[in-house]
Amino acid sequence: MSRTGSALVAGVGASVQHGRRCVDAALGHGSGAR
Repeated sequence: MSRTGSALVAGVGASVQHGRRCVDAALGHGSGAR
């Protein structure tokens, strides 16, 4: 179970970070600090 939970958390975290990057790029900020 811990393995599945870890993978799930990692996947969600990566998805959120990727989404933020896409939004930043779309807005043209290009800061990438957050």
